[in-house]
Amino acid sequence: MIKSIIVEDDPKYSTKLIQLLKKQKEPIQILSVVHNVKDALVAISEFKPELVFLDIELGTETGFDLLKKTDEINFDVIFTTAHIDKNIKDIRMVGLSYLPKPIILSELEEAIMKFRNKQNGRERVVTLKANLEAVEIGNKVIWINDNSGNYFPV
Repeated sequence: MIKSIIVEDDPKYSTKLIQLLKKQKEPIQILSVVHNVKDALVAISEFKPELVFLDIELGTETGFDLLKKTDEINFDVIFTTAHIDKNIKDIRMVGLSYLPKPIILSELEEAIMKFRNKQNGRERVVTLKANLEAVEIGNKVIWINDNSGNYFPV
């Protein structure tokens, strides 16, 4: 069973995601549903999820703010978003999954399968966090292909 939390500021989308997760072959335990970065930090610390379904836009903050504020990344992320923008490129570049809203069952199943099958998913979240921090302080990030379809900043 995959231990997860949902970070979503719109109750309509969190309810729909819960319904779709209940349809998964392998049970996904939803430990908490939170609506903002502050509560998400507490939930991650308390529940120690393996997987976080993370909305990119969270009111005045973002899912990226959550990653930057998380001291230790011990979880993988599947991003959810109603706003397809430049951030999706960053997410794809490090090999993380995202689900456009409204979430479609087949896309959710694909993202969960990717989570189950991939190695070092947490490291990819750490890589994204490092990239976000580098950009924030004005550093230029260069991505390197490791010849297996994965890109990493140097």
